[in-house]
Amino acid sequence: MSRHPIEYQSPEGAIDYLEVDGSGIVRIHGWYHDFSENKSTAPTLKLGGVGELDSINHFRVSRADVNLALGTEDPFHGMVFEFLIPDETPNKRTWEVYWNSECVLSVEEELSIQSPSYPYLINDERVFHRDWIYCSGLPVDYLNEEVLSLAKTLPGPVLDFGCGTGVIAAALRQDGIEARGLEIDRAEIRKSLPKDREAFVDLYEGSLPLPYKDDSFESVILSEVLEHLEDSESVMAELSRVCKSQILVTVPDLSGIPLNHKNGVVPWHLLESTHVNFFNPTSLESFLSKWFSSIELYRISRNETNATQWWGGLMALARR
Repeated sequence: MSRHPIEYQSPEGAIDYLEVDGSGIVRIHGWYHDFSENKSTAPTLKLGGVGELDSINHFRVSRADVNLALGTEDPFHGMVFEFLIPDETPNKRTWEVYWNSECVLSVEEELSIQSPSYPYLINDERVFHRDWIYCSGLPVDYLNEEVLSLAKTLPGPVLDFGCGTGVIAAALRQDGIEARGLEIDRAEIRKSLPKDREAFVDLYEGSLPLPYKDDSFESVILSEVLEHLEDSESVMAELSRVCKSQILVTVPDLSGIPLNHKNGVVPWHLLESTHVNFFNPTSLESFLSKWFSSIELYRISRNETNATQWWGGLMALARR
């Protein structure tokens, strides 16, 4: 984040500073003497090479300093105007802020920007419902490199249970490891499954027992699946039956909620609508110990929020 002071005052109020957030949001902070009759002037923001940006939001905020200086009872003299940086703009940018057609700031900066995910949630006119936001979509063809690095140490044959598009099994096979995937036969899977993976991804109706003999696989992978299972114990008992030696499990880390409470943050993935089981390191180890005697715990997807270190996921390697 960068902040550029302006400190421009007029009879209507003041523009204090321009704030450029690494999330792709730009804010102009200021305050007004009087908001009555909606006569206050709005600042204009121009981005070099793009032109004038439209404000996506503007709102009043509490400004105790202004309230004290003006001696009024209204604490909300502050005003913030938000703008969204267009995608694919260079890191080096020139900003110009105008107030009543007068340029009050011209500054050049270099700042890496990561555009916000799901930007339509910022200023869409629709009232969103929970299942529109925290829903399950089509399987993603995504590989977590931390998970894959440990998966490649597993002896084959390997079963990836709840394999989605079969991306992990495909990566293991490219590394010379015998691997198969198993997924529930549903339209979303058939739509997302690449043709070249159909030969090693088994689709089934989702019932138990699983369509394999005892000890069919030396190793099993259960990545980002356990949190979705209504009858997790029955499924794990079945996986234990077909697994001869060890199982690799990954789940979202529930610890992210208490660690981020002071920051007012809940990790997005934990709110996904089909999550029914939530694990911390202790509960994951306790759960797996019902079927496996040796359990090694890992944390993956490290994050930091306001100097709070936390991990997005838990990983466990459980052995007989």
